[in-house]
Amino acid sequence: MGNNGLMFQYVEEPNTEEASLWKKAAKDAAHLAAAGVTAVLLPPSMKGANGKEDLGYTAYDLYDLGEFDQKGTVPTRYGTKQEYLDAIKAFHAKKVNVYADCAISQRSGADEMETVTADDFNKKSHYQMVGKTAKIGAKTRFTFPGRKGTY
Repeated sequence: MGNNGLMFQYVEEPNTEEASLWKKAAKDAAHLAAAGVTAVLLPPSMKGANGKEDLGYTAYDLYDLGEFDQKGTVPTRYGTKQEYLDAIKAFHAKKVNVYADCAISQRSGADEMETVTADDFNKKSHYQMVGKTAKIGAKTRFTFPGRKGTY
């Protein structure tokens, strides 16, 4: 019979300026490996729409892992890009697999307005149109100005 793996899941926890979750995870690697953990699940690493206060589930910039000044912060809630990479390296050094939790089906925090076509539908029956089609402004354009052309 083969060995079963054991996964440790990091969940959102309050952070301070002095201690990021990524730094904590890097320090935990040896202890967790010694305890038999074979994999870890890290919370979303990308910049969220609410900057440092965002848990990562309202994705803003999928390529900003805490290196660009966007949404009022360079680090994400969990730390900087380098701290994230260091945590992954620490787990890999102990032969612990790392899985990244990603929630990218919804984007939030767009940078600019766009003109879009909107239809007014019955709130109880989304198949029944109750109003006219209209052009409206919606904040749906993502330009990522903090990246300054990177990525």
